[in-house]
Amino acid sequence: MTGKIKIPVKIIELDRKSIHLLVEGHVNDLPVNLIIDTGASRTVFDSSLKHFSLESVKSDDTDKVSSAGIMAGEIESEFARARSFQLGKSRFENFLFVLIDLDAINRLYRKVTGIEIHGLLGSDFLMDVNALIDYERSLLIINSQSLV
Repeated sequence: MTGKIKIPVKIIELDRKSIHLLVEGHVNDLPVNLIIDTGASRTVFDSSLKHFSLESVKSDDTDKVSSAGIMAGEIESEFARARSFQLGKSRFENFLFVLIDLDAINRLYRKVTGIEIHGLLGSDFLMDVNALIDYERSLLIINSQSLV
C-alpha cells in the first residue's frame, strides 16, 4: 500500500497542561498502544514485550544503547526486531526498534487514564514516514512509501 495513510489519534490529557497523543498499532499482530513522542530520538517499546516473539539484534553497532530523556539518568536498552509492525493500513516488515523499561511511565498512565502504554513512536520513525500530525482532525498522517 502506498500513499498517505491516516491513523486516528486519541488525545490523552494527563492534567490541564499535559497532553499526549496515543495511537493504536500492532506488533507481530498483537495490539499495542503507542505515544507519539517527537522529542524521542528513537522508537522504543517496553521490554516486557519480549514475549511478543521479538528477535534480539546483536552486532558491533547495536549491542547496547544508552538512553536518557523521559526518565532521569541513563537506562539500559537493547535493539530488537519485530517480524511486523502495523499502524493503520501501513505494515512494516522486520521493524527495528529499542527495548527499554517503561514501567514508570505505565504506572503513571494506568493511575491517571487506565491505559497501558507499550511504546513511544520516536523521531526516527516519524521522519522516515514523513509524518504529519493533524491536531484539528486528530490524525497522524504518514507516507507509507517512505519506509519499506
